[in-house]
This record gives sequence, structure tokens and C-alpha cells, in this order.
Amino acid sequence: MRKVRIPDRFERGDRIGDAADGDLEDRRFRRRLRPIRIPEPTQDELDTLSVKERIELMDRRRQGGRQTLNSVGILFGVLFTAGSLIATAMTLRTAQEDRATDRFTRTVEQLGSDKRDVRVGAIYTMERIAADSDRDDPTIIALLTSLVREHDPAPGAEVPEEPATDVQAALAVLVRLDGARESRRLDLHRVRLPRAQVVEGDLSWANLRYADLTGADLTGANLANTDLHSAKLAGADLTGANLTGANLYKADLTGAILSDTNLTRAYLARATPTGAELINAVLVGAILNDSNLSRADLSGADLSGAVLFKTNLTGASLHDITGPSPEEIRKVARTNGDTLF
Repeated sequence: MRKVRIPDRFERGDRIGDAADGDLEDRRFRRRLRPIRIPEPTQDELDTLSVKERIELMDRRRQGGRQTLNSVGILFGVLFTAGSLIATAMTLRTAQEDRATDRFTRTVEQLGSDKRDVRVGAIYTMERIAADSDRDDPTIIALLTSLVREHDPAPGAEVPEEPATDVQAALAVLVRLDGARESRRLDLHRVRLPRAQVVEGDLSWANLRYADLTGADLTGANLANTDLHSAKLAGADLTGANLTGANLYKADLTGAILSDTNLTRAYLARATPTGAELINAVLVGAILNDSNLSRADLSGADLSGAVLFKTNLTGASLHDITGPSPEEIRKVARTNGDTLF
């Protein structure tokens, strides 16, 4: 049976008709969304109303106007209140910053006072300022470090038996602030602080090269990765301290107490822990090349993986050590008949 093809013009007409129907529906939908406007009543319509109905109509119109004015007034009131609060907050912040600046300036002046008690008070005030303002933390650390250095006796002068009260206070605050740091490195190289008190202090990653800490109390201190190159630690108490990865090259540890100390991977080449007490110390992977451990007590120490090439172990006590055997030690280190295994 032969198919009859409808001409294109009819197809186009259908599409046009469909589009027109769509536009019509769209216009109807938009009209439904528009707010309905109630026209003003004509004079004829007003004449048909009673006096009471006219009064009610007028009252409704007045109330609508008042509501609009009230809404606008409330909006302006809210905006004004918000602006006032913002301005007050900004003023308060500026005042707080001004007070903090004045407080900081006065404290810096007090650090230079001739009276030691005034300096001590200023040091602890600096610590409180640092706790309240992170941005002042690096500046305060620099100031306190300078105070420690400025009160260090001149080269050649007699070093006091122990740090002065203000120097000890500054050191204590520095250690506490440094322990809370993220990436800063405390720089106290060449300072002379014999018999300083840094019990359980955090000096990790600090620069203490050539520092004099003779007889210092560093019990339980964190000295991990600290640079103690050529430092003087003779007679220092490092019981339970953490010296993991510390640089102790050529450090003087004569008679130091290092019992239960963690010296894992510490670099002790050419160090002199002569007569030191290293009972139960952990020396795993430590470098002890050419170090002098004569008469040292290493009883119960862990020397696993330690490098003992040319280490002086004459007269040392090596009872119950973990790691190399006596034969292995004798092959690389210096021992004698007084070396006890």
C-alpha cells in the first residue's frame, strides 16, 4: 500500500503550534506568580458603602502604611545596632592592642633594670605575654636569649659557681617557650651556665655548641638532636635524659651521670665520658669512634650496633651489656686487663 507523506509545511506548522502553546502556558504561569493587585475602589463603589464600612476601610489602609513604616524603621534599627557593635568591637580590639604594646614596652625596659628582682619579674611577665600573643613569641625568645648572653661573664673572667637568679629564670622560661615551639631552634651556643637547672626541660634541636654546662642538672631533659659539639658537661646529671641523635662530638662528659639515658644514634666520636656512669644506658647505633670511656661504668648498657672503633675501654665495666661479645669488642676497641666483661 502506498504511503502518503505529509508535506513539511504541516510538520512545521505543528511545531510552531506546539511552541505557541508552550509560550501561552508560560505566560499563564507567570501571571499566577505575580502578586494580586487590588484596585482602588471607585467613587460609585464607595457610595454603596455604609459609614462604618468606610471607616473600617480607611483604618485598614492606615494600618498597612504604618506596618510598612514600622518594618523600615526596624530594618534601619537593626543595621544601626550591627554597625555600632562592629565599631565597638574594633575600638575594643585597638585598645587591647595598645595596652599590650604598652605592657610589652614597659617589660622590655624592666629587663634592663639594675635591680635583679625587677629583671626577674620582667622575665616572668614576658612569659605571660608570650602565652597571650603568639606573634611576640619569637621576639621574646630573642630578648631572653640576649639577657642570658649579656649576663655571661666576659671571656677570661671567673665564671660563677651557678647562674644568677635572673639568668636561671630566663633559662627556665626559654626552655618552656622553646618546648612549645614548632620549628624554631634555640641558640645558646658558647653560653656559660655551670650548675644550671634544666630538669625535664625541652632543649631538643637547640644549638649548645661549646656551651659550659659543667655540673648542670639535666635530669630527664629532652636533648634529642641537640648540638652539643665540644660542650662541657663534666659532672652533669643526665639521668634519664633523651639524647637521641644528639651531636656530642668532642664533648667533655668526664664523671657525668648518664644512667638510663637514651643515646640512640648519638654521635660521640672523640668525646670524653671518662669515668662516666652509663648504667643501663641505650647506645644503640651510637658512634663512639676514638671516644674515651676509660673507667666508665656501662653495666647493663645496650651497645647493639654501636661503632666502637678505637674506643678507649680500659678499666671500663661492661657487665651484662647487650650487643657485641667481648671478642668483638676487643677486636675494634682498646681494652686491658682492667676491662671487666
